[in-house]
Amino acid sequence: MQFIYTVLGTPLGLLMYLCFIITGSYGLAILLFTLISKIILFPASVWTQKNSVRMAMLKPELDEIKEQYAGDKDKIADMQLELFKRNKYNPFSSIVPTLIQLPIILGLIHVVNNPDLYLAVDFDPYFAGFNLAYIPTLANPGSAWILAGLAILATFIMCVAQNNINPMQSMQSAANKWGMTAAITVFIAYFTFIVPLGLSLYWTASNILQIFVMLICNVLYSPRRYIDMQIKSQRPVYTKEEKLKAKENKARERADLKRFYKDIDNIRLIFISPSSGYYKYYKNFISYIIQNSDINVHYITSDPLDQIFKHNIPSFIPYYVGEKALIPLMMKLEADIVVMTMPDLGHYHIKRSWVKKDIEYIFADHSMNSMHMVFREGSLDYYDTIFCVHSRYMDEVRASEALYGTKKKNLVAVGYNLIDDLIEQYNNLAHVVNDKKVILIAPSWQKDNMLELCIDDVLENLLDCGYKLIVRPHPEFSKRYPNKLKEIMERYAEKISEDFIFETDFNSSSSIFTSDMLITDWSAIAIEFSYTTLKPSLFINTPPKVMNPNYKKIPIVPLDIALRDLLGVSVDVDKLSSINDIVADMFSRQEDFKKQILETRDKFLFNLGNSGEAGGKYIIDRLGCSKKRE
Repeated sequence: MQFIYTVLGTPLGLLMYLCFIITGSYGLAILLFTLISKIILFPASVWTQKNSVRMAMLKPELDEIKEQYAGDKDKIADMQLELFKRNKYNPFSSIVPTLIQLPIILGLIHVVNNPDLYLAVDFDPYFAGFNLAYIPTLANPGSAWILAGLAILATFIMCVAQNNINPMQSMQSAANKWGMTAAITVFIAYFTFIVPLGLSLYWTASNILQIFVMLICNVLYSPRRYIDMQIKSQRPVYTKEEKLKAKENKARERADLKRFYKDIDNIRLIFISPSSGYYKYYKNFISYIIQNSDINVHYITSDPLDQIFKHNIPSFIPYYVGEKALIPLMMKLEADIVVMTMPDLGHYHIKRSWVKKDIEYIFADHSMNSMHMVFREGSLDYYDTIFCVHSRYMDEVRASEALYGTKKKNLVAVGYNLIDDLIEQYNNLAHVVNDKKVILIAPSWQKDNMLELCIDDVLENLLDCGYKLIVRPHPEFSKRYPNKLKEIMERYAEKISEDFIFETDFNSSSSIFTSDMLITDWSAIAIEFSYTTLKPSLFINTPPKVMNPNYKKIPIVPLDIALRDLLGVSVDVDKLSSINDIVADMFSRQEDFKKQILETRDKFLFNLGNSGEAGGKYIIDRLGCSKKRE
């Protein structure tokens, strides 16, 4: 520190002395000194602005990387580094301006804090009625508090301005913005009461000038020239009603937590759901348990609007617990069995109970995907029991355990609740032969999905070919990338008709039941569609969703890949010019596909039509509660 004071303090002290000679006033000298220092540091401010703009330009891609590889820190780091290299951006360059400014600012503070060392003349420390050499204290309120308060207020105003002017800051969440604002303001507030008032005058002037510096930088290097400002408009803006509802939900969460903890000693069975749509994966298990035992089913959901709250069954007890409150709750569980659909238990924020070590954690899958390709490596290691949907799943789990030497899990041949319900609904419908063949186009939402990669090639080769086309985006794609979806829909606005529609209402499954063929990339909807209707799916070979880059270590072809040629036909992206011929050929062989799909379904799927009984009976037996409810 003494080195900084010597090397930087001397020239800066000389500058302060010159300012004092010019103005003849210590206070005016500080103000002039502050102005000159801003001019000296202006190139660093421009550098900071450029780095903020470049980082903001990359932010959408960085967010996509974090979403796609959530939980895989190494993969996220590798992909971010690749992105930076591709755009010739060095993330450390954003630190350089700060490294340049920090020692200079320390030198400035030393000069202002020790004027007698540099002015070398007797001087009047008073300015505008304030003794700039006086150190204010909390115990001695007085006029000095006014200038100290101005320094704190100027700091706060500068931070608020920065949150709105700086391109990178303006894209941060409200929590990050106000958190940083509070931290900096408190930091300055602390120092104003341990240093002379001259520093308060310096901070007041410096922060006000910094606002003008940011405005000038925004003119010289305008973010609007480089950044898609629509990104900012995608941030949620909450109305008063929504804020009030959030407050009500918080109160409701506290009440539900109180109710849960009050009875925690008597809770034996818990189902965990991240949102309203997950009940369908548990429904048949829960129904069987309620009808065939005296077990109370406790159901925790992180969705305050979950449809399960409409249930009125004494032995079915729902609770609303948000994502943040769920973390400590999971660590305090004392139940006997916990059923979940979330992979990666124990790896990230959701942990096994710290209170009761022998809880049986059951994984019930919410898809019919492959375990070793679509799940992250080791994602099921902390589960005790796996409710297996199909026979291939058992092989994949056992092969993974052998490869990594992990504990053997209890594998139960259960089946899939959702497919049982879909088949029952479909069989109860009055089936109508479509005058025009209906093709449902339902992509996944992963990176490089059909909508992003090849939707134009698909549509341009199928439009006006005598089919009815329904494009049904994935709900997650619609939620995360509304601008991308809007752009696609606008491109085809003039083509929209009764034979070509975009379906964005995801509450109904009618299009799945009434279509004659499905076109997708890697969405699990293909398995549900073909297993339910016994009609073929056409798979576009976009890059697959691979959450485990080491999946090939397990010598089993992932079911996601194997089923592509068992449920229909797959075609490469560069062969889509012939998609009309492929579709026509598939329609001509529908009976062959029906037979093949039926054989595949019977071969791989466990307990078709009886998955609820299989899973429910297992849970009842494990809890030793086979008594039938009166």
